[in-house]
Amino acid sequence: PNNIIPELVVNAPQLRGCAPHTVDFYNNTKGASTFYYNFGDGGSAITSSAPEMIAHTFTKPGTYVVTLYTSNDCSTNFTTETIVVLEQPTVAFTADKTVGCSGTVVKFTNNSKNAVSYLWDFGDGTTSNQFEPEHTYTGNNVNYTVTLTATNIQGCKNVSVLPNYIQLVAPPQSNFTVLPGNELSIPNYTFNFRDASINVAGSWEWSFGDGSKSTLQNPTHTYSNVGEYMVTLKIINKEGCTATSTQMVRVIGVPGTLHVPNSFMPASAKNELRTFKAKGRG
Repeated sequence: PNNIIPELVVNAPQLRGCAPHTVDFYNNTKGASTFYYNFGDGGSAITSSAPEMIAHTFTKPGTYVVTLYTSNDCSTNFTTETIVVLEQPTVAFTADKTVGCSGTVVKFTNNSKNAVSYLWDFGDGTTSNQFEPEHTYTGNNVNYTVTLTATNIQGCKNVSVLPNYIQLVAPPQSNFTVLPGNELSIPNYTFNFRDASINVAGSWEWSFGDGSKSTLQNPTHTYSNVGEYMVTLKIINKEGCTATSTQMVRVIGVPGTLHVPNSFMPASAKNELRTFKAKGRG
């Protein structure tokens, strides 16, 4: 034939899309035997049959004029189609902490660009549309995958997925023993405290109930007087998780002892000083 009728067809929904954008080109040309496709982005293809479908992916945003050159032994012709590729938003995010215990509050920082709306999937069945949300994770020995979907003003979406990004470890369990026991009789005022916590504590904070404190793992403490004292051990593991336990210790006087004052103050503001009175036990 001396005439070529070129025809290049693209379905309407594919004429415009977000990068990377794949387009199916349908070549329905009549009368030609050689076909050269110039996709306008540096890509090309040569074929020798029609009708046919050839797909091409545009990786960068822009407006591309796609030209189909057709030929046979007698003549040439061409036709064009215009493809508009829109820019996608860039998506990135970080968290202020990625390892913790149940109840850990995570603050997310959004580093996305060219977006107007966001959808966070925290991996535990909850979502958020905030720009930079805070989220509380619960559970023990479990990991969560976090996904952020960003959408720009043109409706293009991009997704960032960080698998197993948030890791929840087993919480510490605070416990301690008291030697030689929780009760002493004077003149012995000294207790030995031994840490018996599990899940690896990173630091220890002891409060002995008389205003004294210690950060040793296994401290020894001597009380200055008889009485009952509430001892508290707070442990903090390397992930920053805490646990607390308490025990009561007491120092008692020996039965039959008698404390006799050597003075008294009738006008004192303290009741125990106003009267000359002996105190004893047993």
